[in-house]
Amino acid sequence: MDWDNLSGAALPERANLAEAALLLLFAYAGFENTPAAAGEYKNPQRDIPFAMLTMIAVVTLTYVAIQAVALGTLPNLATSTAPLAEAAGRFAGPVAITLLTLGAVVSILGNMGNSVLMGPRYLYALAVDGYGPALFARVHPRWHTPAAAIVIPAAMALALALSGSFVQLALLSVIARLATYIGTAASLLVLQKRHADKPGALTLPGGRLIPLLALAISLILLAATTPANLLAGAAAIAVGAVIYRLRRR
Repeated sequence: MDWDNLSGAALPERANLAEAALLLLFAYAGFENTPAAAGEYKNPQRDIPFAMLTMIAVVTLTYVAIQAVALGTLPNLATSTAPLAEAAGRFAGPVAITLLTLGAVVSILGNMGNSVLMGPRYLYALAVDGYGPALFARVHPRWHTPAAAIVIPAAMALALALSGSFVQLALLSVIARLATYIGTAASLLVLQKRHADKPGALTLPGGRLIPLLALAISLILLAATTPANLLAGAAAIAVGAVIYRLRRR
């Protein structure tokens, strides 16, 4: 490794830095799914915060270490089409390229497994409560899984994957997540004020500081995206709002 590569790197332009920040958030995406399985935990009030903080810390250290090694090994990292594989090859030879590629495949499959498991459950729960098409509330007679809620979004995701670039789709995904984060942080502020004196109410260190910081950071990141992406995100939210209002009786 050449540590001079780390100190000699030029600062990115403001627009590129904003896009990189959004893509970095995409790299962390999925941590918010941890509480979805709270019913399976023995002590969710203790375990969920610990798991989320530990996960974010470990992932951050891993990303920083990988980036440092890649920059120190590959001088022209930004112009490489497969930077991590090329850096691994220079660092440890051809075997490292194969191992890294296999690791990437396993990581992608794990991420997809999480999406396939958790995502359809949200659609199914909404449909059961009367929001959206009743088709999503149907359960497979043999496997007892929300088949339509799995197959239809998977087909739509495949069509999007074949029609757009990864970066563009990742940015749109981040915009949707930011909208969720903003709504969650704002709701927490309201619920804290409304139910603060009730038994078992959620208490956070610093009081309102955490949701206020989350709200501010999410708004700053959202403002960094392009008008076209904001418009696409707004259109998707509008469609969701219409579906929400048209609740089945």
